[in-house]
Amino acid sequence: MGSTTVEWKGRGFEAADASLSVWLELLVREIRAIEDAPAWLRDAADDWHLQATAGFGFGVEPALDRIVVDDERRHAIIEISERVLTSLDAWSDPVSADFLNELEVGGPDGFFPSDLPVEMFRRVGRYFVKLLEGSLAADEVDSRLLWDDQPS
Repeated sequence: MGSTTVEWKGRGFEAADASLSVWLELLVREIRAIEDAPAWLRDAADDWHLQATAGFGFGVEPALDRIVVDDERRHAIIEISERVLTSLDAWSDPVSADFLNELEVGGPDGFFPSDLPVEMFRRVGRYFVKLLEGSLAADEVDSRLLWDDQPS
């Protein structure tokens, strides 16, 4: 599984492409549910959907420096992210492979062969929010939840 460094204003964290793709697609769904979303936010959702589902083969690029250019946008993305994190708290654990595959992330070769711990997606979301809040700690550089980290 590949990984991507999610960067904003010179800071960043590493995320597994699969987890980041799911996170972005969940943001897209939340944004698309906003009836009066501003054009910049709809454009961000379109871009993130493409990044999450195309399977370009070179990683997933959220382009935060291009999208989050002022505090208004930063606050909006944090608020939407917090709503997604709240919804993740209600998910069953593990997340079924069937549901993950319905998201159609990762391009034509994207496929989840097994259920995955919801923490894989929560952790990316928490790091994403911390990055935008400016509270990402120096030791929080890797959001990947490795299988070795899973309780047996």
